[in-house]
Parts: sequence; structure tokens; C-alpha cells
Amino acid sequence: MSRYAALFLLLLPYIYFSEGYKYRLITREDSFDRCRNLKCEDGQPHSICLKANGPSANCAEFEILKMTAKRKNILINGHNGIRNKIAGYFHIANMLLLHWDEDLHEMARGFLTRCTRGKDSCNFIYNDTFTVGQTYYFNPKLPLNRFVITIMRHWFLEANDIETFADFMKQKPPNMTQMTYPPTEFLGCAAAEMFGGHIMRCYYSPAFNDDPKAYIIGKPCSECPTERASCSRVFHGLCGVDLPLPGNGCRLRINFILLFLSIMFYMAYI
Repeated sequence: MSRYAALFLLLLPYIYFSEGYKYRLITREDSFDRCRNLKCEDGQPHSICLKANGPSANCAEFEILKMTAKRKNILINGHNGIRNKIAGYFHIANMLLLHWDEDLHEMARGFLTRCTRGKDSCNFIYNDTFTVGQTYYFNPKLPLNRFVITIMRHWFLEANDIETFADFMKQKPPNMTQMTYPPTEFLGCAAAEMFGGHIMRCYYSPAFNDDPKAYIIGKPCSECPTERASCSRVFHGLCGVDLPLPGNGCRLRINFILLFLSIMFYMAYI
């Protein structure tokens, strides 16, 4: 093995792990005061800044439902499964793999504290360059253990009777259109009990943009952008590398093992 091959192995864990998080590494810093002068279009404080203030005074029987690792996995895999199905059914060549984003989760959680079933007027995060789309669902009954799956199924069935891509673009089922927008990269959701039932909101970035050029027709995962050039090993019709959810240390441990072995190889051949 040449020293260059060993050096490649040394860098491999970082190449593999960093691809999906490049966006956040550029835009997020620990010292960044994201709430300073951050307002929504209606002049209200940005939803991501509401978490620390607690629920609104008009909230009755309000309780945030914990977004556990299991629920996050259901949401990510459910979304990517639907996106993969749509990419295959309508022959969309540039559908991206979604990754979980904690800031979008906090934004959704913050808006829930306003105790409203209306739409969030905040349609960006950080600044208007990073647009945010929304889906939400209210169930007048108290949540069951599998409420996340039930909501995902409800959103998916919006497009149950649509047979062609032309019909899909004409009807634009509200939640499914955002869920399956090809350029969308990041997802964050939150849920809460309120109004005698429960509600879940999911935020997406970038947001849906009614531009037909965003949809490239062809073999799934054949027209991926440069930064997402590889196909998912799980969802073969989606562009991107499969990454663990934040807080899942398994992949990190594997990366450190690979790094250690790479260093050993490199030292043996220099």
C-alpha cells in the first residue's frame, strides 16, 4: 500500500461523516446569537427563540411530547421512504436524502408553545437565504404510542389517488408537496398535546418553491448535485450518504476505529 492510499484511509472517516452536515457547519457557530434582532414576517419573535419563554398564557392542558430517538428515526425513515417511493413512481432523478436538523426541531417546538393551529409566519431560519417550509397535522384525540406513524400515513394518503406526475404538480397536495420536494435537505419536527388532542409540526429546509426546474425527470439518483453525488445505500433512489441521527454514537465509534486503523497503516508505510 502506498503512503497516498494510507493517507486516503486516514481521511476516509471524515469524508464519510461530514458530507451531510456541511450545511450546518457553515451556518452555525456556538457563539452565534441567532435570536438577536431575528423576527418573523409579521414582526413576532422568531419561533426558534420561543422555547426558553415557555408556553403562551392562552395554553390550556399543554404538554410537549418528547421527540425520542425512536420517533426521530420513524420520521426520518418515513420521510425518506416516501421520497424514495415518489422518486421511483414519478421518475425523479434528483431527489435528496433528508437528514434530521436540531435547529428545525427547536423552531417547530418553539412555535408549538404559541398554542395555535395556524401557520407559522417564520419562513426562514438564520436569514432569508435558508427558507423553511412546514407541514402539520392536528388530531382531536389524545396521542397513542404510534401517533407519529399515524400522522405520516395521513400525509402520505393525500396523494393516494394521484397517478401521474402532471396531476401531482397540478393538485399539489399541501403536505406531500413539501415532503417530497427534491432539493429539501433537512427536517425537524415537534409534537404536543393541546386543545384536547395532539398536533405535530415538521419544518423543512429548503422550502418548497413552485419551480418545475426543481424536478429533473429521469432514472432515480441519476442527476444528483455535486455535493450529494452518491446514492443512499438504504433508499436507492435518493441522493446522499446515510448518516446517524444526532446523539447516536455508534457511527462515531466506527469512525474512530477506522481513524485508528488508518493511522496505523499510514505510520507503517511512511
